[in-house]
Amino acid sequence: MYGDASVRKASFIEGNFQTLISDAARGNGEQLNTFAALYGCSEHSLFGKTIQGNFNQLFLNRNENDAFKIIEDVDAVIKASPALQATCQKITI
Repeated sequence: MYGDASVRKASFIEGNFQTLISDAARGNGEQLNTFAALYGCSEHSLFGKTIQGNFNQLFLNRNENDAFKIIEDVDAVIKASPALQATCQKITI
């Protein structure tokens, strides 16, 4: 059903959810940079600002059990951004 990359991302979200959403709300931080790396994004700053700008869509009213839905939505955000498409190499859908 889900590939290895998605499972790794989901495990990361599930294990780091509170810190990840704090970093996402700020647009930077260690967990957000690690999440960017899981997407193969070389521009962590751009990734962070984009995730911050889409925070409500990605994280509002969600918890760690929504990891695969969060991944799908992050993939969609990346695909909607030509700049992120150019720097993120591991989009899962």
